[in-house]
Amino acid sequence: MSEKFIISSLVVLLIGGIFMASLAKGMDSNKDQKNVIYYDNARNSQIEVTFYKKVAQLSGKNFGKLKLENISTNEGISYKNERNNLILSENNNEVLISIGEKEVFRGGLRRNDPKDSLTKNIWLWKDLILKDDVLLKPINSVNFNLSFSSDGKILATTNCADFSGTYELKENAINIINLAQTKKFCDNSDGEIFSQSLKETASLAFDENNNLVLFLKNNAGSMSFSKK
Repeated sequence: MSEKFIISSLVVLLIGGIFMASLAKGMDSNKDQKNVIYYDNARNSQIEVTFYKKVAQLSGKNFGKLKLENISTNEGISYKNERNNLILSENNNEVLISIGEKEVFRGGLRRNDPKDSLTKNIWLWKDLILKDDVLLKPINSVNFNLSFSSDGKILATTNCADFSGTYELKENAINIINLAQTKKFCDNSDGEIFSQSLKETASLAFDENNNLVLFLKNNAGSMSFSKK
């Protein structure tokens, strides 16, 4: 074995060792790491983050698995993945993730029960967006109220009639059933569209302001509501 080959092999091993060391840089022993699960209730999303002293490991359905490097900021703790231009900031047990200028995740340590948010408010119908991006709005949203009770009952008022029924909620899937109209006759388009759309509801979510969005079956559209 020539001296030149031996030297080349040593150089390769040295470079490989430096590379492996750079991958492990910032990874501390188990006692120095913190593993946390965060929930974004508005987006119905969750992530898992393992924090080390100098790096963080992020995993989540919408992010895959990413390694982030610690960066110095004046506000809390921040980590960045240069390749994806993704920044994760943690402050007081809340995490904010942005890609460029766009916020893609904001959450804390506790997953909210959607039933809590659903039942504690009276909801005003704001609009209906159909799958072809057709936007429909009631003439006066104050006439269209929707409320859910914790025992599975639903009440709705429109500009021409009232409705009552029951609902079933499992995680974010909701089924509104037995929706019956009062003796008043609803003979205008807003009232009919409102009641028929409620019967087609399949799931729900809450936006960044904790307002209610009901999604219709077969991706037919969505109804938006604000808190009264």
